Amino acid sequence: MSMRLNGKVRAALAITICIALLCLIGYGCRSFGREKLSRQELEAINWIESLGGKIETGYTPWSGKTVGHAIDLSGTKVRDNELNQLSKLAPMIRALDLSQTGIDGSGLPNLTKNCSIFKLSLHHTMVTTESLCRFIDGVEIFCLDLSDTPITDEAIKCLMTIRNDVGCLDLSSTQVTIAGLSRLKEIALLREVNLRNLPLKDDDIPVLMDLLRKEHDLWSLDLRGTEISEAAVAELRDKLRGLHKNTEIIFGEEFKDAPKNLRS
Repeated sequence: MSMRLNGKVRAALAITICIALLCLIGYGCRSFGREKLSRQELEAINWIESLGGKIETGYTPWSGKTVGHAIDLSGTKVRDNELNQLSKLAPMIRALDLSQTGIDGSGLPNLTKNCSIFKLSLHHTMVTTESLCRFIDGVEIFCLDLSDTPITDEAIKCLMTIRNDVGCLDLSSTQVTIAGLSRLKEIALLREVNLRNLPLKDDDIPVLMDLLRKEHDLWSLDLRGTEISEAAVAELRDKLRGLHKNTEIIFGEEFKDAPKNLRS
């Protein structure tokens, strides 16, 4: 399987791995090295923890310099008008999880425009296409989880304004249609795409085939819970073999009845 990555992607991966390794060996997770942080950064960290959120900060063991923050606010009662607190930690935010919160995304643009986030999860929020487009214009995001949000095809067009090519994208259980998906082929370095529970049918296979034909191979394409038939998926896999593509097509009949756009 092809593993070619450009310089920006390699840098993002290296930073993320660095944070994880430093945490594992005891350098700089949560409290160690916080004396190196500014007053504003400490205020933001205290705010995150007051909400029941978590933050892990990676530091270089030789100098105590911050290499990045991984912030988890999933399931908290964070409000959009509070998200400006996160700007105190930017541009060192490398991972941000806002999943299963009540935000509509109107507070996202309060983050600095120079964000470089490896992974952003907005899963199961009320983030709108309009607020998402205002936020991602000019930022860097490698992995973007938009699953179970009310975003539409217009959001796919806005992805072209991100400073880098998105590498992994989760659009499952959204309002995106095949018309919007037809633009994904323009994202050269896209590697993983989740289209689970979208209303895709056998007639949409040609558009998906265009996505799979792009120069840089997809690593995986998740089609579980769609209306595409098993026969059409088998034909799609045969065509991929003929093109010497190594994309993994994830598909299973047991997910055909999965609830679509479930929101509690």
